[in-house]
Amino acid sequence: MKPLLIFAVLLFLTGCKQQSTAEKDPPIENPYEIKAISFLNKNEMDSSFMAFDQARLWYLERQDTSGVVNCLINMAITQYEQSDIFGASETATQALSFLGEVEESEHATAGTIYNLLGNVSDDMSDSDKAIAYYKKAIAYTQDENNLRVYNNNLALSFQANGQYEEALAMFSDILPKMVDNPKEYARTLNNYARAKARLDSTYDPITDYRKAMEIRRSKQDAIGLNSSYATLSKYYTRMGDLDSAKYYGSLHYQIAQQNKNPKEQVRSLNQLLGLNGGQDLGPLFVRYNTLRDSLDSVRTMASNQFALIRYEVEKNKAENLQLQSENARKNYRLNLLVVVILALLVLAVMIGLYARNWYRRRELRLEMEKVNAIQESKLKTSRKVHDVVANGIYRVMAEIENRDRIDQEQILDRLEVLYDKSRDISYEVEDEMLEEMGFSQEVSALLQSFDHEDRHIMIVGNDRELWSNLGKEGKEQVLAILQELMVNMDKHSQAADVVLRFEPAERGIRIVYQDNGVGMPSDQKFGNGLQSTGNRIKSLHGTINFDSMPAGGLKIDINLPRAK
Repeated sequence: MKPLLIFAVLLFLTGCKQQSTAEKDPPIENPYEIKAISFLNKNEMDSSFMAFDQARLWYLERQDTSGVVNCLINMAITQYEQSDIFGASETATQALSFLGEVEESEHATAGTIYNLLGNVSDDMSDSDKAIAYYKKAIAYTQDENNLRVYNNNLALSFQANGQYEEALAMFSDILPKMVDNPKEYARTLNNYARAKARLDSTYDPITDYRKAMEIRRSKQDAIGLNSSYATLSKYYTRMGDLDSAKYYGSLHYQIAQQNKNPKEQVRSLNQLLGLNGGQDLGPLFVRYNTLRDSLDSVRTMASNQFALIRYEVEKNKAENLQLQSENARKNYRLNLLVVVILALLVLAVMIGLYARNWYRRRELRLEMEKVNAIQESKLKTSRKVHDVVANGIYRVMAEIENRDRIDQEQILDRLEVLYDKSRDISYEVEDEMLEEMGFSQEVSALLQSFDHEDRHIMIVGNDRELWSNLGKEGKEQVLAILQELMVNMDKHSQAADVVLRFEPAERGIRIVYQDNGVGMPSDQKFGNGLQSTGNRIKSLHGTINFDSMPAGGLKIDINLPRAK
C-alpha cells in the first residue's frame, strides 16, 4: 500500500498566493476554493472536483500560477482516489507544466506532483516510470515525513521492478527511523522482509511477517493487516502449506470486505481461486468476476464523470466569455478604427519626410556629380593647354632666344598653329560639356521653371547616362514634348504635385508623367499642343498613353526608342 499525501489543507492555508506582508494589501480569497474545501471535508468528491476546477479558472484569470497548480493537484488526487487513473495522470502533468522552472518555494509542491505521478505509474504497472517520478519527488523534498513516504514508495517500486538489492538497501535505511511510529514500522518491516527473502535464500521472513502483523493487530490497522494477510498467504503458497495459505487468503478477503476495498477483494479472490483447486470455485469465481467488472465500470464511470464535470465548467466559462466579448467587440472595432487611422497618418508623414529627404540627397548628389565633372573637365583642359600650347610657346621662345637671326615668317606660322590648336581645345571643351552635362541640366531647368509655392515638381531619374544614346534629334524632340506637357499641366490640371520619372526601358527610354490634378475626361479631344506632342513621339517611333487615376489626377506613359 502506498499512502498518498492529501494536499487540501495546505491549499486552504495558502490558497491565495498573492499574499503580502504589508497590512494595506490583504489577500483576496477565492470563493470557489472555499467551497471546494467544504465539499472535500464532507467527502462530496464530485462537488469538490467541480469547485476546484472553478477555482482554477479564477486563479488563471488573475495569472496566479501557484493557485492554479494547487487546484490541479487536488483535482488529480480526487481523480486518483476515485479510480480515474488516466485522468489523474493528465491533470497532474498539467499541474507540472504550470510550474515550469521550479523555484525553491515550490519544491514541496513539485514533490507532491511527482509522488502522485509515481502512484499513477505504479497502478499502471509501469515501475520504471514510477521509479523516475519518485526520485524526482525525493530530490525536491526536505520534510522528513514526506521523505519517508516517498522513499518507501520508491523502495516498493524497486521491489516490483525486480531490483531487490536497491529495495532492501532503502528499507534497511528507513526501518530504524520508524521505531517511534508503530504503524509505519510494521509496514516497513513487512516490506523489508519481503525484499530480503528474495535476495537471501537462508533467510526465513516468517518471524518478521508475523511481527509486523501483530503490531498492526494491536494498533487496529485494518489497511496494514490487509497487506500482512496478503503477504502471508503468498508466503505459505510458496512454502507448499496450502491450508495456511487459504487461511490467510480468507483473512485477506474478509479484511478487504471490511475496508470496502474492491481492488483488494479482487486480489484476495484471485489468490483463493488459485488455491482452491476446484472446490467452492463457483461462488468465488462469480464474486471475482462481479467485482472485477464492477471495478472496470467504476474506472470508466469515474473517467467519464470527471471529464463531464470539466466540460461543464469549460462550457460555462466559454458562455461567460462570449457574453463579455459581445460587449467588448464594439469598443474593439472603434478602437481598431482609431488605431488604423492614426497609423495611416503616421505612415503618410513618414513617407513624406522620407521622400523629401531622399529628394534632397539626390539633388545634392547630382550637384556634386556636376561639380566633379566640371573639375575633371578643367583638369583635362589644363593638361591639353600645358602639353600643346604652353610647350609650343616655350619652344618658340627658346628659338627666339638662341638664334641670332630670326625668321619672322616662320615664327608667325608656328604661332598661328598654336592659336589653331588652342581654339580647337576650346571648342572641344564646349562640345564635351554640352554633351556630358548640358542636356540633363536643360531638362531639369525646363521642368523646375514650372515649380512655385503652390505646385511642387519632383524629378526622378534624370541622370546624364540616361540620355547618352538618345541622339541629337531625339533630345530636341524630348525637350519639346516635356515643354508641351508642362504647359498643358499649367493651364488645365490644377495640380499641386507633379512627378516626372525617367528610367531606362528594354528598347529605349521611358518617361512617366503623373499629377494629382483634375484628370482628363474620357471624351476629351486633344488640342493642337497634345496633337503636336503625339506627332513628335510618333516621328521618333515611340508610344504615348493617357490614363486618368481613379482618385483624381492624370498619368501619361511615354516610351522612346534609342537612336540607331
